[in-house]
Amino acid sequence: MFPSQTPPRRPRPARWQTGIHNDNSITIGRDNNGSVTGGSIGSGPAGQSAPDRAAGRSAVFINYRRGRWHEATITLIYRELVHRLGADRVFRDVSTLQPGERYPDHLRLHLTGSRVLLAVIHSGWLDELRRRPALPGRDWVRFEIGAALEMGKVLVPVLLDGASVPAEHELPDDIRDLPHYTACRLRDSDLDRDLAALVDTVAGHLGR
Repeated sequence: MFPSQTPPRRPRPARWQTGIHNDNSITIGRDNNGSVTGGSIGSGPAGQSAPDRAAGRSAVFINYRRGRWHEATITLIYRELVHRLGADRVFRDVSTLQPGERYPDHLRLHLTGSRVLLAVIHSGWLDELRRRPALPGRDWVRFEIGAALEMGKVLVPVLLDGASVPAEHELPDDIRDLPHYTACRLRDSDLDRDLAALVDTVAGHLGR
C-alpha cells in the first residue's frame, strides 16, 4: 500500500454510535456529524424486534415531567396504552423499572428500542424547562426528547388541558424541532374520548 492510500473503512452495523464517559453520560452521534450528549441513551435503530422485547425494550416511551397536578393523567395514559398494547410494550419509568435496576441503562434500552415517544406537555412545562439549567443534575425530559429527535423516532406531543406546544424560538437548539410534530390534546372535559384517540394514534404508528 502506498503512503498516500488509506485502507477502506469497514461499514458500521448500525447508524448510531455511542461514547461512554466517566459521568455515566453517553454521546450519541450520527456518523460523527452532530451529536446529542446526555445521560446514558445508547445506540440502536428505530423499531423493535422480538429480541428487543426480550431484552426489556418497549415500543412506546412516555416522556413527562413529574408533578402532582398531572400525575394522575400520566397514569391514565400509561394504563390505557398497556390495556391496548400490553405492559411489555409501554415504558413509563416509575411503572416499568424494578428496584435495583440502574435507571440510565434501562432508559437506553427502552428509548433506543422504541418506535414512538410521547412528549407529555402540561401547563407550565416551558417554564420548568427554562429553570432546569440552573438546577443540579441532568434534565432527563429535555434529553429524551432531543435523543428521540436525533434518532428519528415518531414523536407525538401530548398536550394536557390548558397546555400548548412552545414556539420554535422558545426552545433550545436540541429540541427546537418539537413544534413541527402534530400534537394530540387531552381535555378534562372529554378525557375518555381524547384518551381513546391518543391510543388509536399510537397503535396506528405501531401497525396495531
